[in-house]
Amino acid sequence: MNNNTMTTELKNNCVSVSYNLQSDFRCPYDLTKVHSWGIKWNTLYVEVKKGDDVEEFEPFNDCGGYDFKRPDYDDICDEDDVKYDEYKEDME
Repeated sequence: MNNNTMTTELKNNCVSVSYNLQSDFRCPYDLTKVHSWGIKWNTLYVEVKKGDDVEEFEPFNDCGGYDFKRPDYDDICDEDDVKYDEYKEDME
């Protein structure tokens, strides 16, 4: 009886997941014509004219409170696929 053993390189598996979230904002300004706008921490910030105070708008349809219990997509991959080396220093 021939006893062949297959050797494979052991590599850590990673799991990549994504969540499809959406928040909707209503703004009284034409965002294509304002000086600047952006969203951070689920709040819309608008500077109508350069130097104006930045106005804040909360979403009317909020993705907040999402529990991240079940991802919309998951995939088993290896460390290279998710660029683990770029992040591991931040985790140490």
